[in-house]
Amino acid sequence: MKLKSILFGGALALSLSAMSANADQVEHAGGPKGAPGVTLYSFPNYSGRQVRLTRDTPKLKKLGFAANAMSMKVVGGKWEVCEGNRYNGTCEVFGPGKYTFGVFNWGNKIKSVRRLPPGTDTITLYARENMKGKRHTYAKSVPRIKDFAVNDFAQSVKVKGGTWVLCEDSNGKGKCESIHHNVPALRSIGLAGAVSSVYRASEWNNGRKENGYDDGYGGGYGPGYGPGPGPDDYRYGDDRRYDDRPPQIVLFEGYNFSGPRITIDTETASLLGSGFSNRARSVRILSGVWELCDGSSFTKTCRTIDRDENNLATIGLDSVITSLRPIDDGGYGGGGRRGDNARGFEGQRTVFFAEPSVRGKPVANCLYRNSQCGIVAANAFCRDVGLNGAVYFDQARSYRAPYLLGARRPANQPGQKRLIDVLCRR
Repeated sequence: MKLKSILFGGALALSLSAMSANADQVEHAGGPKGAPGVTLYSFPNYSGRQVRLTRDTPKLKKLGFAANAMSMKVVGGKWEVCEGNRYNGTCEVFGPGKYTFGVFNWGNKIKSVRRLPPGTDTITLYARENMKGKRHTYAKSVPRIKDFAVNDFAQSVKVKGGTWVLCEDSNGKGKCESIHHNVPALRSIGLAGAVSSVYRASEWNNGRKENGYDDGYGGGYGPGYGPGPGPDDYRYGDDRRYDDRPPQIVLFEGYNFSGPRITIDTETASLLGSGFSNRARSVRILSGVWELCDGSSFTKTCRTIDRDENNLATIGLDSVITSLRPIDDGGYGGGGRRGDNARGFEGQRTVFFAEPSVRGKPVANCLYRNSQCGIVAANAFCRDVGLNGAVYFDQARSYRAPYLLGARRPANQPGQKRLIDVLCRR
């Protein structure tokens, strides 16, 4: 009887041991032993329950391991772990090695895992200059670094493909800089120990809400990923520029609409905070009419444009734009579309403006109230739109307060006349 009890007890112990092994380790089918893969552990220091993954796993929930990992081993290749099912939400890339997670980074947050295809664009942030120290690698945008790593830790950056935007505040806000190459010292661009969010250039929206207005380019800097508009979509005279949309302009660092870019949709007294001051060499007008200036707060040389410029040198603003603002809403929120009279009829050597306007207001016949009037004001208007002076102009009574080009404000006294039928030389 005692022997039977011993045998029964031994069998029970072996059975429980087998059950424990099955509960603690799950082998993901799809790869031979030793193949590249990821092993997740439920406890720190590679202990507790574990699951080995050798292929893309969009839902760890199916393996009973969603939001369960506190440590991880990676063998072969680069693997991306994500906080959401199907690789949604914030993700981070890990190469071969051992990783223990704390509750303030990836601890108990991983819900999907996949192997990163070779050649995928990535950005790596390092805790020390010259790409040294602790690091975090991303292949996707990370709106809130502090949820998965020490906030503001980065001192240098390595870029492997693509254009990226680094911002000093979470959710793409605050000062942001576009980069497409390594930055051994982030202090060189004013972001040492200050990066709180990282975006692919195509996914950055200048800090606007995701459900806000979409400019078709995806917003932000960069050469453009995804199905943005082609080079012919915003030709001069293309009616969609004057549809019911808020004013928007895209500044490009290169000629012919190339290189890093930034999308602006509001009056901007200084581009210094965006990191794009004195950088633009070409612009695209998506909607509205814009005033571009080479001084802060709309000072020094200013030009008014309502069409694309593939080389800003032609209007004297190559790499000098510091401030800009919309001066006509392009029909958005007030009175329908602008007609050709506001935009100008083009001839071979001249452009004719039947009713010139600035900021949606008629242009005063004087630069200042009752000062520098007539041809002086007409010449100033032509130069403001990038042309070479007036060949002809006329004046008429203004039923609204006209805009004083010299004073840069509407007239505040009655009786000021307006310019009409202005013919400008190219």
